[in-house]
Amino acid sequence: MTYHLCLAPRLGIVGLASLLAVSSAWAGPITVTFQNVNPGYSPAGQYNWTSSSTIPGLVYTSGNNFATFCIEQNQYISPNTTYSNYMLTDLSNAPNPGSTLSATQINNLKAMWAQYRSSVDTNDEAAAFQHAVWHIVNPSYNPSLSGSVLSYYNQYLNSTTWMSGYANLVAMVHLNHQDHVVEIQRGWRVNQQGDLEPVPAPATLGVAFALGVALLVRQRLVRPAA
Repeated sequence: MTYHLCLAPRLGIVGLASLLAVSSAWAGPITVTFQNVNPGYSPAGQYNWTSSSTIPGLVYTSGNNFATFCIEQNQYISPNTTYSNYMLTDLSNAPNPGSTLSATQINNLKAMWAQYRSSVDTNDEAAAFQHAVWHIVNPSYNPSLSGSVLSYYNQYLNSTTWMSGYANLVAMVHLNHQDHVVEIQRGWRVNQQGDLEPVPAPATLGVAFALGVALLVRQRLVRPAA
């Protein structure tokens, strides 16, 4: 009695991998136009950008416009200028070049952002928030501030007030231009290729695993029909 390998399901392991991976929504690099710093007091403030096309998963302020804060003070960008070859990456890979952020620095950025970012809408608040970001990224950075900017700065850096969890942040980096931190939507992530993609839900992973087991069983030796 002979048995033959059943080749019927062509899906196989390659197909299973495609099912396990939720399709990537965007592949880097990206082309973006830096518009201006507003609100704030340039260079300390909210950096406003426009992407050349919509990047699913990115948090936009309106249309294709999105906002960032700078995490690299020794490189520069110019208003109303388009830059290609920016990449989205995990904050642990930023800034680039330079000393990358530690897990503590990343968590501090995410916690401060989650607590205060949504309320930052005046010049003083935006400037203070940017200075606070720079201090977290570089603890030796201690700006000379006064008035409301100083008050907001101290408030933002008071970790005892960080009670809103962690924002979903990634870095937007360029080897020759200034790096920034930007928010992406909940349930999204950036992979090693610089792609923004949805995080597979546990239920989806379970279904995919069950399907994979079924496919492997189908591919075992089967008895031919008489």
